[in-house]
Amino acid sequence: MASAALVGLIGVGTLALSAELVAERASVGLRSVFRHFSDMDSLYREMHANLAAKMATLAQQPFRATTRDGKILELVDRRAVAFERLAPFLRAAQLHRHQSADLQARHCHFIQRLRQPMIDLLVVGSDGIAAIDLLLGFEAWQHLRTDQGLDPAAARQVLQRIIAAVLPNSPGHGGAGQSVGV
Repeated sequence: MASAALVGLIGVGTLALSAELVAERASVGLRSVFRHFSDMDSLYREMHANLAAKMATLAQQPFRATTRDGKILELVDRRAVAFERLAPFLRAAQLHRHQSADLQARHCHFIQRLRQPMIDLLVVGSDGIAAIDLLLGFEAWQHLRTDQGLDPAAARQVLQRIIAAVLPNSPGHGGAGQSVGV
């Protein structure tokens, strides 16, 4: 009941979470919240588990594309869908990571899981990995959507165009084998 309240609060954009807010949303006393979650780290773990499960569902789908570049660009589409759906949860996790060593560790693991499909597709040590990783991250998506005010289709198109230019040996890269300088 408290975890559903937490998810509900985040889902409507409440980022400044507290046990009091969760108790109010769940219509239970504060003690009930702490009986289920001994501290806020427990609430954050619940939030992160929810987020990771939703992202895993999208990540486990097989690629439709058959080329490396097609698969990388398909990752843009997948991330766009996931980031749109999960933006409130990702923002809440960003906001609270500094308060919780456990949440920070889970975030690092989460980022590794997001990075792995890209690393599997590119040559390890490729100078484009860092650039593509940055562009496939939530921060880039959030910047385009929130700071620049782009709609999801426009943000996706911007990322696809930039990533196509960064991919080593791709037509938009400026020549086969040239270094991106990342």
